[in-house]
Amino acid sequence: MSYLPDSDTGKDEFLANLSAKLPGYATVFGLDPAEVASVTADATAFRWTLDCQAQFKAATQQWTAFKNQLRDGLEGSSTVPEAPALPAPPAVLPDYGIFKRISRLVACLKASTAYTPAIGEDLGIVGPEAETNLSEGKPLLTVRSVARWASRDRLEKGPLRRAGDRGGSRRPGFHFLSIDTMPDYTDTPALPATPALWKYRAIYRLRDERIGQWNDTAQITVHS
Repeated sequence: MSYLPDSDTGKDEFLANLSAKLPGYATVFGLDPAEVASVTADATAFRWTLDCQAQFKAATQQWTAFKNQLRDGLEGSSTVPEAPALPAPPAVLPDYGIFKRISRLVACLKASTAYTPAIGEDLGIVGPEAETNLSEGKPLLTVRSVARWASRDRLEKGPLRRAGDRGGSRRPGFHFLSIDTMPDYTDTPALPATPALWKYRAIYRLRDERIGQWNDTAQITVHS
């Protein structure tokens, strides 16, 4: 739910906006009065809970200061704090799981043919789009003891370009192995008679161009 704020304060503001504006779209989406009233009840209950929590938090701070004054005998007088004056609870508290209900409602709204991006913006149910920096992408490569290694599939439909460095070969350094679109690539040369360190690296490709960064080199010791 990328549209949903992380903080309780943000969630409170989200609910307040949704409960205030949803009645105006009830006919558009064919919502019955009970569905609209449920969102209003959720917003009211959540705000009441936060208000009560704030009252208790303030009272806790006052009582801690009073306790310290009483215990340590600091100069000056100390007044016994008053009990918090909690706001009146809602007439009916909704069932637990406010934001589970909200997520189901939002999913239904977005699946409706009546939904538009403008409505989503107005109701606050459109989250920020995730930005993908393709120039910083780097494959995650692992090498298995059976000389099989795996990575993620592709990036933006671009295959992986793989290169290998087979220690002890006549051509030291990395050399092209394959362009692969599926994980679990198998390197199938003859294994050396004595232990050798083989290294592998990969980079993503988008169409015919390299994109992103070479991965951190993966390596394995092999022998026949």
